[in-house]
Amino acid sequence: MPTFTVQASGSTAVSKSHPNTNYSNLTQYKLFVDPFTNHDGTYDGWDNILLKFGEPAAAYKYKRITKVRLVIYAMPTAGTLGSWGAAYIAAYGQGLAEPLDTGTVTYATQPKPYGNGDGVGSASWDTLNQVVQAEAVFTMSLYDATKKKNLESGLRNGFAFAFSAGGTGHASEAIFYGVKSSYKPFLECEYSDDDVGIQASDFTPSSGAFVNRTQKNTFTWACKDDTDLTQTCFTEIKQTSAVFEWRVKNASTSNTISVSGATTACTVPANTFPSGTLEWRVKVTANSGTTTTSAWQEITTTDVTPTAKPVSPSGIVIDATIVNRFSWQHIISTGTPQSKADLQWSADGATWNTLTTVTGADQYYDVPANTFTSGTKYWRVRTYNTDGTASAWSDAAEFIAINAPSAPSIVIQSTGPRPRITWQTSEQEAYQLTLSNGYASGTVYGTEKAWRSPAYLADGSYTVRVRVQNQYGMWSEWSAAALPVSHTEGEAITLTVSAGREAALSWQTAGSYDFYLIERDGVAIARTGTKGYTDKRSIGSVTYRVRGCYDDSDNYGVSNPDTVEILPETNTICDLSTGVWIDMRLSETQLRTNRVSFAAGVSTIHLAGLAYPVEERSEQRDRSLAVACAWPHSQRASALALEALVGRLVCLKDHYGNMAIGTLPSLESNSDEFMRRYSFTVTHTNQEEAITLDP
Repeated sequence: MPTFTVQASGSTAVSKSHPNTNYSNLTQYKLFVDPFTNHDGTYDGWDNILLKFGEPAAAYKYKRITKVRLVIYAMPTAGTLGSWGAAYIAAYGQGLAEPLDTGTVTYATQPKPYGNGDGVGSASWDTLNQVVQAEAVFTMSLYDATKKKNLESGLRNGFAFAFSAGGTGHASEAIFYGVKSSYKPFLECEYSDDDVGIQASDFTPSSGAFVNRTQKNTFTWACKDDTDLTQTCFTEIKQTSAVFEWRVKNASTSNTISVSGATTACTVPANTFPSGTLEWRVKVTANSGTTTTSAWQEITTTDVTPTAKPVSPSGIVIDATIVNRFSWQHIISTGTPQSKADLQWSADGATWNTLTTVTGADQYYDVPANTFTSGTKYWRVRTYNTDGTASAWSDAAEFIAINAPSAPSIVIQSTGPRPRITWQTSEQEAYQLTLSNGYASGTVYGTEKAWRSPAYLADGSYTVRVRVQNQYGMWSEWSAAALPVSHTEGEAITLTVSAGREAALSWQTAGSYDFYLIERDGVAIARTGTKGYTDKRSIGSVTYRVRGCYDDSDNYGVSNPDTVEILPETNTICDLSTGVWIDMRLSETQLRTNRVSFAAGVSTIHLAGLAYPVEERSEQRDRSLAVACAWPHSQRASALALEALVGRLVCLKDHYGNMAIGTLPSLESNSDEFMRRYSFTVTHTNQEEAITLDP
C-alpha cells in the first residue's frame, strides 16, 4: 500500500527530578533506562520523550490510514557499566489525551496519556555508541476501539515515548535524538486512496415516532467518521455543513433546510408539517469535502384519540361549602397535551348537567363553593387531542358532599419488613396511623398520603389503621387494612465484639449488603457502609447485633448476638469529637474514690390546712460522676490534654462500671513539686442515640 511521511514538528523530554524544566531546546536527550522498572512499556511520567507531529500534506490529511510506523533514533551508552556484548533497546509509544506544546511542557504540566502503552518495537546493536532506530508500530488490523483512540490521540495531539534497554552489560542510559538533530523523528503512514467522510446516526425523532406539528420540533443527529477499527485518519473529521430534508412519505419532491457549521440539529417551526406520514433525512458534508446522505426516517404527525379518566374526587367525601378541585387524566400514547376538556355532573348518574369547559392543557378545575348540595354526586370528563378530536366520556366518578372528610382508602404498597402504605382521601390536613403492635405516629401535619415504617418489623400479621383530619379539625373514621409482613433472609453475618474501655465490632459476611445497622440492646445506634464499628458510649453488659441492609430492598440479614462486658481498667475519659481516650491511672491518694450522685425530680409544696408539704414527682432524673486524677510533671502532655477537654462533649468511665456523657464544664487543679492534681464532675445529659433509618 502507498505511504506518506510526516516529520516531527517538536520534541522535548520530561524529568521527574526536574519537574519545572522544559527541554525543547536540546538536540539530544540522555535518559536513564531501567529495564527492571520500566520494561512493561507503560508511560509512567518519569523520564520520557514527548513528540509532536505537524499536519501531513493537504493530499493526505483525510486519507484512510491502516498502519503507522513511528521512528525515533537512539544511541545506547555504557554509562557506568563497562562490559558490552549484544544489547537491545525497546520503545513504547502512547498517544496523548490533550494537545502537546513541546516549547513549554514540563514534567509538572505534561498531558496525560490515552489508555495503556501500545505499539512496541525494538532495535539491536553490537557496539556501543551506535545510532539505531527505535520504533513503535501501530497496526490497525489488530486494534480494538481503545487502541484506535490511542493512535488517533497520538497523531493529533502528540506521543509519549518510554524506553527499556538491556543485553549483556545492561545499558543504564541512552541518548535519544530530537527534531533539532540530524536524526529527526518521523511517522510513516500506510493509507488507502479514498478520503474519510461523515456517518450520521442516532436520529431524533427516530423512525416510527410521533411529531406534534402544532409546536416547533427539533431534529438531531450524531456524527462520526466512517472509518472502522482497521482505519483511522490523521485529521479529525468534522461536519462543516448539513442539509435537513423532509417530505410526505414517498413523495417525489422534498423540502430542505440548510444547517451551517458543526450544528447537528435543525428546528422546524410550529405548523410547518401537514397531517399524515412524513419522512426526513440529513445530508452531511465533512471537512474532507465528502458528502454522505442518511437513510429516510419515517414519522407521523397525526394525533391519536385520547382517553379521559377522573382522578379526584372519586369515592370520597368532600366539604361542599368550600372550593373543591376536580382533577382528571388526559391519557394519550403520543404524549401530546390536552387542548380542551368538558366536565359534567349528575345527581343520579343518569341525567347530566354541564359543569364547565376547560380550554387548554390544565387537567383540573376548581369548583366554586356551594356548587353542590349534600348527598351522593357523580361527575365525568372528556378530553380533546391537538387535532380537536374528543375522547369518549369517562366512567362516572362518585363522591359525597359533606362537612367531614371520608375515611381514607388504604393501599398496601409493600409488605416487606419496612412496609409502605398509601391512602386516598380529600381535604387532608393531617393524619394519624397506628399498627397493632402498639406503634402510633401521633398527629402528622401535611398532605402527604404515604407512610413507611420507621423501623424493621418482625415477620407476622399486623393491622394498620389510618384516619385523616380536614381543615376544620374534623376527623374521618378509621380505615383498617391487614398488613402481612415477611422478608427474605440475607447471607449470614458473623459478628465478633472485643471489649475493654470501648466495644470494637467487626463482622464477616458473604452477602452484598449496601449498609449495616449496629444495634445495641435492640436499638439501632449507627449506620455504616464498612464491616466495623467502635462504640464508645456503652458500659457494663451490652448485647450487640448487626443488621445487613439493602438500598433497593427491605430484606435484611441479622448477625449473631454478642454480649460483652465493657469495663475500663482505670478511670478514663474520651473526647467524643475526636474519639481519643485519656487514661487517668494515678491520683494523689493511694486509695482513690469516685463519687456518683443520683437525684430524682421531686418538689414539695405546702397547702392550706395541711401540716406537712405535699410531694410533686416528675420523670426527670439527675446523675453525675466525679473523679480525681494526677500526673507527674514529666507527663505534662496528658495533663494538658485533659485541660483541653473543658467545654467539650466527653464520655467519662470508671472501672466500677459507672459512666457519664456530657460537657466537661470545669476542672479544679493544684500542683506541688511532684505532680499536678485534678478533680472534676461530669453530669450525664440526655443522649438520643437511636438513629432514624431515613434521612
